[in-house]
Amino acid sequence: MQLEARPREFFYQLESLRGVAALLVVSFHCAHYFPPFNDVMIFGKGYIMVDMFFVLSGFVIYHSYENSINNAAELKRFIVLRLGRIYPLHFFTTIIWLFAPLIEYLTGDYGLNKSTFSFSNTIANFLLIHNWGFEHFGAINAPSWSISTEFFAYLFFACFLIIFKKNFKVVLYFTALFCGAMVYTLHSDSQLLALSRCLFSFSLGSIIGILYKRFTKRELMRFIPAPWVALLILIVAMEVLFRLYSLKEYVLFPIISSLLILSLLIYPKSIIVKGLQQPALVKIGTLSYSIYMTHGIAITFLVRLFHKLNIPIETLSGSLFLILCIFAFTYMLSVLTYKYIEKVFRDKIRNWISTSSK
Repeated sequence: MQLEARPREFFYQLESLRGVAALLVVSFHCAHYFPPFNDVMIFGKGYIMVDMFFVLSGFVIYHSYENSINNAAELKRFIVLRLGRIYPLHFFTTIIWLFAPLIEYLTGDYGLNKSTFSFSNTIANFLLIHNWGFEHFGAINAPSWSISTEFFAYLFFACFLIIFKKNFKVVLYFTALFCGAMVYTLHSDSQLLALSRCLFSFSLGSIIGILYKRFTKRELMRFIPAPWVALLILIVAMEVLFRLYSLKEYVLFPIISSLLILSLLIYPKSIIVKGLQQPALVKIGTLSYSIYMTHGIAITFLVRLFHKLNIPIETLSGSLFLILCIFAFTYMLSVLTYKYIEKVFRDKIRNWISTSSK
């Protein structure tokens, strides 16, 4: 029995794109300490890079598992493998954050929302259901809101793939339309917005997978622009449309991201693709999940440390030094968590599945 369905090709350019998106999320959270970042929309609105994560995940999951989930046993294997990929680091970072109130008490540097650490909220976080729209649960480790919704998307994908095997593509089209409409109409404080954002973008990513498998690259080139054009469209949308007009960025950005991702797939000789395939960027992509999940720890720790050491972060030099330290510390944490948590447990789960399947 096959250990894990894998794509015929490894998309290095998409791995790097995920890394770039993770760095932009970190930049967005650094913008609070360096206001000029807010004037550059790709930094100031870096939070929507999470939607690009969803699109990328939708494509990879569809491309890898479309023909590999046909019964309950394969469904179970898929869920265990996906949990082995995302849960260990989520568990570890949640445990780390549970010590935050104690650190606040010991340092006298208060500011955390105590309701985030309630018993029910903590249980919901450990179960990865804290952003499924049941009630206003909060993520203990802030970035994990998207991990919760993505886990729901995995379950949605696998279950509906089995139930509607022959019509699964129709289900994806309908999901994209329905969730896109939900995202467009829901208010920003709606409990269902996060889940709708994820399912909308994840479905778009799966539709990219459909197009990539259904048509040849030459056929797709007839209506998909080159990567530099797609990237220019994305930058213009962020720098002009999002700045000047009240647009639903959670709808528009995933669509443009889908265009860029498909473009990167069908133009392998593009200079942008070749740039993204450089080993240094691919390594950042490999660490992207750890970067995303640990950068909040780095920011919180360093800001409080700077306060304790009376290092000014209001000045230009002080804020730049803080941001440099945040990126360096985040990278260090991501290397450690990837090596000793993310990769270790991922490989153990894969080996366990392989052994139990024999």
